[in-house]
Amino acid sequence: MPYALLPQGESLYYQVIGQGAPLILVHGNLCAGAHFAPFLPYLPKGIACYIPDLRGAGKSSYHTPLHSIDDLSEDLYALLRHLGLGPVILVGWSAGGPVCMSLALKHPDLVRAICLVESVGVAGCPLFTPQGGSYRSAKEMAQEPTQVAPALSLIRTQDSEGMAALWQRAIFVHQKPSPAQARQLAHVSLQQRSVADLYWALARFNLSAFSNGYTPGLLQPPSLSMPVLVTWAEDDGIISYEEARQTAQQLSHRDPIILPHCGHAPFWDCPDRLAVHLQSLIGLVS
Repeated sequence: MPYALLPQGESLYYQVIGQGAPLILVHGNLCAGAHFAPFLPYLPKGIACYIPDLRGAGKSSYHTPLHSIDDLSEDLYALLRHLGLGPVILVGWSAGGPVCMSLALKHPDLVRAICLVESVGVAGCPLFTPQGGSYRSAKEMAQEPTQVAPALSLIRTQDSEGMAALWQRAIFVHQKPSPAQARQLAHVSLQQRSVADLYWALARFNLSAFSNGYTPGLLQPPSLSMPVLVTWAEDDGIISYEEARQTAQQLSHRDPIILPHCGHAPFWDCPDRLAVHLQSLIGLVS
């Protein structure tokens, strides 16, 4: 199995599918590269697809806790350098979106195009206390009662049935995995060691012009120089249309592509339609 030992001291596991122009699939929180499996048969031809497990997720190491999204994007940068890749097409799903945004802003020469699929937006993902205040550390955020603490409880008890139920309820809206697939994916989710740290990093990620309650807005919010495609699924219960539109407008001055009859996991609900949009993006830079 391929691993890349990074200068940061982390060992990143990755898969490679196909041959051709390099495309990187970047997963989100509470998952890993294995969650992209239903999309792989729909990958455009002439593409070499690289699928890493981010630091602290899946089969990758977690020696140094992450403090910011930049930590993950620099891991990805180091992986690209290790593999001699670039420029690449980035596809970021959910929390993987900010990782791709960060990499594209810091190393634009390495990014040919970027596709943000149900991505956390340019204003990050701030979570607040029941009293409406902000948390002061990842340790404090671990007590957040609606998302973080329940996920950590499932991991602490290695509750595969509970994790599978969480995904069935919130992520797999239309196309459900088989019971065997659900158990396998729950096992992958339960291996994550970076959950609270990643939530904390997402809360402090902010490329917008406005404060998100954790980080002040930027006087000059950045856009991206390369082609950008943002998708929003009509049945996504996690990312709002307003969030997707803000991201698309800021980064590309366009509205997001709307995916009907699809939830937070287009790689499962509508892989064929997602592949068509991705092929169009690839066509712009080929």
